[in-house]
Amino acid sequence: MGAVSRRKLDREQFIIDGAEAALTHKASKMLTITNSFFLYIFA
Repeated sequence: MGAVSRRKLDREQFIIDGAEAALTHKASKMLTITNSFFLYIFA
């Protein structure tokens, strides 16, 4: 029983980590695009 719930927790943590990584990656990508956009305007 303990092993099963442990595996479930690991899987949920893995999904959460993946979601956070995806969000962080998307956010940094958006930030880069925004920065280039502003540089393009003000250059």
